[in-house]
Amino acid sequence: MAVIKRPQQTSWYPIAYTSSNQNQITKNFFLCIANLQSFMASSSSAQLRLMSDLKSIINEPPEGCSASPLSEDNLFVWSATIFGPDETPWEGGVFSLRLTFGDNYPEKPPRVRFTSEIFHPNVYHDGTLCMDIIQDAWSPCHNVSTILTSVQSLLTDPNPASPANPEAAHQYQHDVQAYNKRVRRCARRSIESS
Repeated sequence: MAVIKRPQQTSWYPIAYTSSNQNQITKNFFLCIANLQSFMASSSSAQLRLMSDLKSIINEPPEGCSASPLSEDNLFVWSATIFGPDETPWEGGVFSLRLTFGDNYPEKPPRVRFTSEIFHPNVYHDGTLCMDIIQDAWSPCHNVSTILTSVQSLLTDPNPASPANPEAAHQYQHDVQAYNKRVRRCARRSIESS
């Protein structure tokens, strides 16, 4: 017994495969293949990759991070959450991000922006990140999980040589106690606003 999908319907139904209906089954099979190819053609490579990234996050969520599309009908805008790493000034914080993907993803990186208040040498005042992995060091092998784990690592290991926030970079380099105090305040506020 073969299972064939009618091109006009969305449900599968069994057809007994006999010599008398062999031509019809073969015809239906090729129509199904054509429909599948049509679906694949109408889905951009970016959409297909984003579906793959979502499946990966669902099946193997990165530790201390979560992410998903904002809505079912738009895979190009995601909401993400990063939990402040334990035993750091960020501990206890719940930080929200927005990831915006273009039609050229994964060839080009998404725009990644904190929507939570954050004080960090590599984060601009509008929440946009200055981070190699989503700029010059971008590679199509990166995915949403690697982006989020990289952002989480950046929280505790900033790069003050490439500051997006000069005040935070200066404080991190010259008065780490004041910097840590300000970071802890951001972590507390992130909990209050979430």
